[in-house]
Amino acid sequence: MKMLPCLERQEKGCSERLVDLAPGRFAEVSFPVESIGGKSRNMPKNYSAMMDAMVVANGWDARRVECTHELVYVVDKSAGFANLRG
Repeated sequence: MKMLPCLERQEKGCSERLVDLAPGRFAEVSFPVESIGGKSRNMPKNYSAMMDAMVVANGWDARRVECTHELVYVVDKSAGFANLRG
């Protein structure tokens, strides 16, 4: 939970591969909505843009849920063409 932003800083593009390769039809992806110091810094907007682009690029379906301290996406990977790669 909430690891994709850190991993993405280490290696650009790894988030999409991790979600795609995660076993199972569904993947839950979460993002922090504020820094450890409590500041928003447009985090929900930035992470939503990143996740929305990933969902569209792979043809997945996703449901977005906003919680108090995190932004959660439940991704249905079977809806898209990502798992048709050979």
